[in-house]
Amino acid sequence: MDARYLEVLLKQVGRSIEVANLAEHDREDLLQDLSSIVYAMCARLYGQRRAKRKQVLIGKILAQGEEKQGEEP
Repeated sequence: MDARYLEVLLKQVGRSIEVANLAEHDREDLLQDLSSIVYAMCARLYGQRRAKRKQVLIGKILAQGEEKQGEEP
C-alpha cells in the first residue's frame, strides 16, 4: 500500500512515518495479513462453540438442582 500522500501531509506539519516491519514483497505482506485474519476467525469460532457448551452444561446443572429441590419434603 502506498502511503506517499500521508508522508506529504505529515511532512507539512513536521512529522514523518517510520515503517517498523517492511515486507520485501507485497504478496508476502498480503499472505501474512490473510493468515492473521483466518487465525482470528478460527479462534473466535472455537470460542463461541466453547461458550455454547458451557451454557448447555450450566443449564443441565441448574435443571438437576431444581429437580432435587422439588423432591425434598
